[in-house]
Amino acid sequence: MTESALEDLLKGRKREEHPAERVMRVVWENDDYAFKLDTAEFDDLIFIQDGQQVLLVSLVMNHLLSDMKMDVVYRDGKNHFIMVHVD
Repeated sequence: MTESALEDLLKGRKREEHPAERVMRVVWENDDYAFKLDTAEFDDLIFIQDGQQVLLVSLVMNHLLSDMKMDVVYRDGKNHFIMVHVD
């Protein structure tokens, strides 16, 4: 997870005024990565930026993503999250 991705998740959280108990979760949907609002489970990996929870990752997704990192790129006038393989 890059610092810029964490910062963008926090900006989106503030902009969309997500309730404190609901956090974006990375999920696998329709053969691609997606995000949905969810509540934290006891075994989630929780990413925090400036003291606020910004992303939830389940143990299963953490295993699937173990050789990847999330970043954000600016394209077509807005930010897009991408998954990049790491060595």
